[in-house]
Amino acid sequence: ERGDESRRLHQDRSRKWRKENEGAARAQASLYKATKDQRTPAWADLDAIRAIYKDCQTINKITATRHEVDHIVPLRGELVCGLHTANNLQIIPAVENASKGNTWQV
Repeated sequence: ERGDESRRLHQDRSRKWRKENEGAARAQASLYKATKDQRTPAWADLDAIRAIYKDCQTINKITATRHEVDHIVPLRGELVCGLHTANNLQIIPAVENASKGNTWQV
């Protein structure tokens, strides 16, 4: 299927870029983790957040379509920044998440 082929091509390009740009890739990953940590309020229900990530893994095991946990309101959006809380997370197909990027779709 065309979507699967496109996803594999994107994954291959990403892997190649990370291998060729290891320092930049590590910096990018560190920045994302720091942002997520900064955007997780003290009152966030960490058990609920973990459950969403676990549900995503389960969905990936039982379906043929890769899914990811997405921040509805991006952590680093251009116009607005969201929080890393359970009510700002959703499980969506990886292809949809990649096309959504860092945008907030009202």
